[in-house]
Amino acid sequence: MKKVTRTMALVLVFCMMFSSVAFAAEKEDETAQGDSSTRAAAPPLTEFYVYGVASEDYPDGEIIQHSSSVYPTATVLDHGGSWLRVTTFEMGYAKSRAATFNNISMKRERIQSVDLDGDRIIDGYFVTWLYEGDFSSGYFSANSKSANSPWNTMYITNFRIR
Repeated sequence: MKKVTRTMALVLVFCMMFSSVAFAAEKEDETAQGDSSTRAAAPPLTEFYVYGVASEDYPDGEIIQHSSSVYPTATVLDHGGSWLRVTTFEMGYAKSRAATFNNISMKRERIQSVDLDGDRIIDGYFVTWLYEGDFSSGYFSANSKSANSPWNTMYITNFRIR
């Protein structure tokens, strides 16, 4: 009888651990925050732009220089190769996002939260998108929908990857 009880206890512990990990992964994927230090109301999206681009030809990538009123529409370097990574920055919280390169959906590879003022409240996110396939140039487009009022959607359209 002890053997059966011990086995059942191990199965129960494993199931509890698995469900906790699965639940945490689901919650992180849904909200993209995954950081319990966030305790304030989520701010709406206010900025959305291409932050950086890397490719097989330029694996170290380039940072896309912008100012508060000027957002570039193309890369400076001539990218190309068998893969492309585009990192976007969004100020505020998004509930859904998508990106394409030459009208082909890109895979969301990584999301990194950002606390710009050190107050332990997430201000925005860097999102890295991956395209795998040979290319020499093309157009990147993306959208990000705010997680709360005013429920706005912000767009990056036809950003040229040279």
